[in-house]
Amino acid sequence: MEQGVDIDSISRRLDHTDSQITRDIYLHVTKKLEDQQNERLKEVKIL
Repeated sequence: MEQGVDIDSISRRLDHTDSQITRDIYLHVTKKLEDQQNERLKEVKIL
């Protein structure tokens, strides 16, 4: 995820039937990912 690969692609690669399984097992919000998300949110313009 930190390198831009979406959760569904990771889930398929791991042969999980549902991406929620991948999230529950592997996806821990890392500091880097959290920082990236926060930077994207700063760029959001509300009309």
